[in-house]
Amino acid sequence: RAAYHTPYILAELSSQFYDHAPISRFAAAEHMVDYVRDECTGGAGLFAITRHMLGLMHGMKGAKAWRRELSEGARATQGSEAGDLLARATEELYLQQPKPNSEMAA
Repeated sequence: RAAYHTPYILAELSSQFYDHAPISRFAAAEHMVDYVRDECTGGAGLFAITRHMLGLMHGMKGAKAWRRELSEGARATQGSEAGDLLARATEELYLQQPKPNSEMAA
């Protein structure tokens, strides 16, 4: 259950076993954009893909809005626009994240 509800735990676990930095949550979502475009252009439903991603941003500021946008948008979005929805929702969430102190001082 933990892997389904908080899939990022798998990236963290992998980094411990294989001694590498885990991919960021945002990079993982970005990697999915082209896949979503291809699959949805081929007739797959966006919700069939994104429902497995909804826990990816668990615990982050704005994650609830990200999940809502993907869930509600999945019903109204088809084809290549599906990838655009995922990219836009992820960028909006990224912009909501607190900035490191070094950036705030500038």
